[in-house]
Amino acid sequence: TLVFFIVIVNHISACAWYGLTYIVPAHENTWVKQFLHEDASLSYRYATSLHWSLTQFTPAGMEVYAKNELERIYSVCLLLFALITFSSFVSSITNLMNHLRSINAQRLEQQKKLRLYLHQHGISSMLVNRVWHYLHHREVLNSVRTRTKENDVPVLTLLPASMRAELRFEAFSTDLKQHP
Repeated sequence: TLVFFIVIVNHISACAWYGLTYIVPAHENTWVKQFLHEDASLSYRYATSLHWSLTQFTPAGMEVYAKNELERIYSVCLLLFALITFSSFVSSITNLMNHLRSINAQRLEQQKKLRLYLHQHGISSMLVNRVWHYLHHREVLNSVRTRTKENDVPVLTLLPASMRAELRFEAFSTDLKQHP
């Protein structure tokens, strides 16, 4: 969703950047007059505006730049907004990566302790292979089958007892119907 937001913001800022040309008095120089040919197609004009807008959100550069006071003010404001937006985007990716790294670190720590246990207790290689195979198989199956348990959702304790009973009934009624 953040990428979609950035694309939409870049589209709007590109259109606004191009639209500044129509606000500036006719005698002033604009980026359009300076950098685009009069016969440039609308798609080329839009692509140039979008390219300029994207460079405001990234550390890239471009040959198009502000040619008057209004364009300069707009580009500085957009650059400040882009700095905050881009920083938020990078921060969210960093947080996600750190979370994944933490999950992986816990799993690796458990595997390390298991290896140490198996080694220190002189467990035969045949049994070690069976243990690893079983745990791997169980981990794969549990990742597919594991359902959220009621205890994992603390907010459910706020419900009245009768509503929780009704919730449990609906949650487990399909399982109960299968047994005679």
